[in-house]
Amino acid sequence: MKIVTKILTWLSQAINLVSFFCFLAIIIFIVLDVTLRVALDKPILGSYEIVEQLMLCGVFCSFAYAQMKGSHVHITMLLTRLPRKVAIFIFALGEFLSCAGAALLSWALYQQVKLEFARHYTTSILKFSTTPSRIIITVASIMLTITLLLSAIKSVTAMFSKEMEAEVTQDWI
Repeated sequence: MKIVTKILTWLSQAINLVSFFCFLAIIIFIVLDVTLRVALDKPILGSYEIVEQLMLCGVFCSFAYAQMKGSHVHITMLLTRLPRKVAIFIFALGEFLSCAGAALLSWALYQQVKLEFARHYTTSILKFSTTPSRIIITVASIMLTITLLLSAIKSVTAMFSKEMEAEVTQDWI
């Protein structure tokens, strides 16, 4: 389990680096666009489309990293009032449901990539393909699904291991 966690942590950090560069590019691009618009009255053509594609990639690429770091919101107020085993079971069930939702999202994104590739979808102004950004988003969603599955497995393990229980419940309020 530790090796899998280490590999997934490394992969989520790598995909989070993509998110970092997307947001850095957005910042630079918007500053450049606003500066050119104000100073020279020459805005960058299609700036909205470029920022939109970068934003999609940036947001989706940060989800798996946030999951590995335990940064997603968990509403555990009720769980802390239940018997520990029941609370962990409910928590694990929620994580499995989240994993199933992420898996369905990944499948839908994969289908969207196939459709966009087959029909040669492009943006409306600059006419560049939307498929590369959709591929990045799909990979990021698959990565989120895998990290959610790992979290769910850890939660089930926590019902039988005090050490894992401490790890899973460390942030519960």
